[in-house]
Amino acid sequence: HWHHLYIASLLLFSLSAQIRIPPSPTEVPTSHIYSQREVELGVPNTLICQVSDFHPTPVDVTWTRNKQPVGERTVIQTQYLSNKDFSFRNFSYLSITPQEGDIYSCSVGHVSLQEPLTRIWGESLLV
Repeated sequence: HWHHLYIASLLLFSLSAQIRIPPSPTEVPTSHIYSQREVELGVPNTLICQVSDFHPTPVDVTWTRNKQPVGERTVIQTQYLSNKDFSFRNFSYLSITPQEGDIYSCSVGHVSLQEPLTRIWGESLLV
């Protein structure tokens, strides 16, 4: 009886050594930055940084205002949402009160990127 168990365990070991699960492909994220509402100086608004089509998780989203990091308490980030092709997307929201000359940026870090993917908002929108 132990002989059969021994052969069965050898077969299982042999099969597990042959089965290789391919690594998941790495997908480079895309990003877009836009305001939730039409922009008026001095009126509270929300900037949205949409990060799409990346794999695997996570992504690291950071915001700046006039090249200075913003406080974390003004940022809300959604959970990772799954796309049909098994890539992911998520959204980062930054509460702002735009002032004349403000320039905001959203930077996305991911394992597939050599350096963060940065989008700028405000250069031509706030005059």
